[in-house]
Amino acid sequence: MRPVVITGATGTLGRAFERLCAERHLACHVTSRAELDIADPESVERALERLEPWLVINTAGYVRVDAAGGDRERCHRENSLGPQTLATACAAHDVSLVTFSSDLVFDGFKLAPYDEDDTPAPLGVYGQTKHEAEQRVLDHHPGALVVRTSAFFGPWDEHNFVTCSLRTLARGEEVRVPAELIVSPTYVPDLVHATSISRSTASPASGTSRMSAQRHGPTWRGRPLALQDTHRVS
Repeated sequence: MRPVVITGATGTLGRAFERLCAERHLACHVTSRAELDIADPESVERALERLEPWLVINTAGYVRVDAAGGDRERCHRENSLGPQTLATACAAHDVSLVTFSSDLVFDGFKLAPYDEDDTPAPLGVYGQTKHEAEQRVLDHHPGALVVRTSAFFGPWDEHNFVTCSLRTLARGEEVRVPAELIVSPTYVPDLVHATSISRSTASPASGTSRMSAQRHGPTWRGRPLALQDTHRVS
């Protein structure tokens, strides 16, 4: 059975997709950077020839949003060049591809939830690289699926905003966050299930898709307040 190849072995999404494949008894192979460097064409080609996947789910990439401005070259390599390289190789091998983008492709000035048809206008380096990746992936692999998501959290990640906020509140400390920013927090198990369903139908989804848990979520400040109430943290 041809496997699903999942890039980003150490990341939250990569581990979540590995769990999903195990639950559904799907053959999968999770790759580290040493095994598959998404921005290295030769590395990608070797991996695809050896593993012969029917689907590649790309969860690898540069994730340090605030540091991206001072680390432009690496951020561009991992977030723009990498997905493009994967898309080119997957298209050549007739392999399906899913890759992930971010709500940071938008400037946040719209006074309503964003949709797939809204025009991206990234403000920072991280968002710029994600927007570039969206365009490059679909240019090189029109059948690929680009998933835009935001503020994801899950039960298997100790470093997401929800878990860190709960630990901080439990110590009796303040959680300092912007009061005006509105987000759509996305539960990782829901995200991976929705993504898998979109690719397992007779007519799998392609293009750009927005997947987040809420159409209009709380502010960043509202999230820890809700957590404090829900978990009865005093």
